[in-house]
Amino acid sequence: MDEEVDTEKTRPPKTILIQSTNLEDWNSGKKFMNFPGSQEHYGADQVVIPVDGKPSIQITMIALIVILMSTGLFLFSIDSALSIDDDFLCCLLCNGNAMGMILLGISSSQYGKWKSDMGAKITSGTSYFASALFFILAIIFVVLWAIYYTSRF
Repeated sequence: MDEEVDTEKTRPPKTILIQSTNLEDWNSGKKFMNFPGSQEHYGADQVVIPVDGKPSIQITMIALIVILMSTGLFLFSIDSALSIDDDFLCCLLCNGNAMGMILLGISSSQYGKWKSDMGAKITSGTSYFASALFFILAIIFVVLWAIYYTSRF
């Protein structure tokens, strides 16, 4: 009754090996795959839109670059000596900004979901509101381009 209890804590195993039915070859067992959201599951491929966890900053950076390039190319080509068609410039400005706003909306909604899963209600609500605002702005840009495109006929 006076047995000593081992108080040292042991860590759980990193992988679980299912015992092989082939008793001669113990190495023929299979490992479980990692859960789908883990980095090991994807290997060297980086996921731009993650399923779980903190959203990637890459999608936000891509959105900002798209918005800056479409706006910058529009503004810098107005006074340039290049003879670029006005229809193309309007399409570049409106649709480029709409694509950037859609990407920002996706990023913001993912951030809101991540914060909601962590229990932050105000921050997630603000992110969802910003996401809706970005999607509305994208719709406005597409409608403006459609009005411009159809008014010239």
